[in-house]
Amino acid sequence: NYFFFILLVFLIVYAILATLIYFKKKKVLIPIDKHIQASVSVVFPCKGKYDKDEQYPIWDEYLQQVYDGPIDYIFAVESEEDPAFTDIYNFLVAKGIKQPTTFGHISHNRRIVLKVTGLSYHCSQKINQLLQSFKDQRTDYFIQLDDDMLVHKFVFQELVDAIKDKRAVATGYTVEIPVSYSLTSQMVASYRSIFLFGFIGDKCGGVWGGCVCMKRQDYVDLDVERVLAEGGYSDDGLIQALAAKYGFELVAPQTNMFINRIGKGPFAKKYLNYVTRQYFALKFYLNTINHLVVLSQRLAMILAGLVFQVCFGVIVYDQVVCYSSNLIVEGIVKFVSFVAFILLIGTFQNIEINAFKELSEKLVGKTVNTKTNFAVAGVSFYLHVIWASWINVVVLFKKQIVWFGVTYHCSKGKVSLVERGGINEKTFQQSQNEFFSEQTPLIQEKQIQ
Repeated sequence: NYFFFILLVFLIVYAILATLIYFKKKKVLIPIDKHIQASVSVVFPCKGKYDKDEQYPIWDEYLQQVYDGPIDYIFAVESEEDPAFTDIYNFLVAKGIKQPTTFGHISHNRRIVLKVTGLSYHCSQKINQLLQSFKDQRTDYFIQLDDDMLVHKFVFQELVDAIKDKRAVATGYTVEIPVSYSLTSQMVASYRSIFLFGFIGDKCGGVWGGCVCMKRQDYVDLDVERVLAEGGYSDDGLIQALAAKYGFELVAPQTNMFINRIGKGPFAKKYLNYVTRQYFALKFYLNTINHLVVLSQRLAMILAGLVFQVCFGVIVYDQVVCYSSNLIVEGIVKFVSFVAFILLIGTFQNIEINAFKELSEKLVGKTVNTKTNFAVAGVSFYLHVIWASWINVVVLFKKQIVWFGVTYHCSKGKVSLVERGGINEKTFQQSQNEFFSEQTPLIQEKQIQ
């Protein structure tokens, strides 16, 4: 009875939050043009081969943002050998940019460039692409965005407007839409759906690295460049820790929820490796307080998973006892209750996901076909909670992670070694010295102040 009570309480809380989200998102209106004049630099860290037919329309949406102020678009790649370089180069040429590797105008106050940032051996490659891209920029605001999301035309405006009069960092989030009934894609959707609860209101509990906006002066004052360059792996985790340290708010405009579609794929690659990389990011921290906060989050996830497993284990054992004792009716009632819990969790998960999906569709003006089923969603949620707890246990003892063929070693909350193909071409210190020996106007400006 105690275990049924635990599951019932969880279900009630989940149902209340999902219902609250659904009705709250229904009230969100399409933004209007606020005629913001502040200048913005927007960086897209890019990697790998793109599907032209799918990706070009998404990039076009970014270039057609409703925004009055000057915009610098920076597509950042690690090297010319990266397939992304060729795809982006061809896209910019199609837009009339004759020399894509230098800034060219796509309108009277909008410039665009393809920037080769080089390989990093002192921080994650994504962080290096961001820092190298922002280094020489002098705009009022800095924005970093993933380049593969379905977005509406007011993203930049809503990010800037949310923090223009505040000490704050603005962010957004994606709702992962499964476009396949495969258990893999459904489990990824379950993993991401849990974090959607952090975006019920304008103030949120964290920063998502796929959408971050801050004032350039705050970027300088918070020493973001130095903190990220000194062994940074997870940009969002460090920015969130800096915001907490200096008393900055974390805000997420209600309209800045984006759609990301999840297809089917091998379980090990699509779910297991993905979730492992996500949890590995929690091994990196800014200071002792941040370390304790992150560690408590990981232990809480492990505990929650173990509680679920114990609850379900006891319920299954209880079934066996009931049937072996000829308590058939009681056994059936408990079995039906167990199945109902799974189905209701799946139902309310889909309600939550659909609330964000419908909002995004309204803003984007497009319909996204989804493959959602309350039974599949319920089973995937249950399986994810179990898997997540054990993945977290494994990650506690992991010292390295492989991401896009690059191995990152972790020591004392920072990247300590970066290997590509098993080869360490530069030491951590050599790579870092090269980064800081280059002209860094942002750092110099802070020193002058």
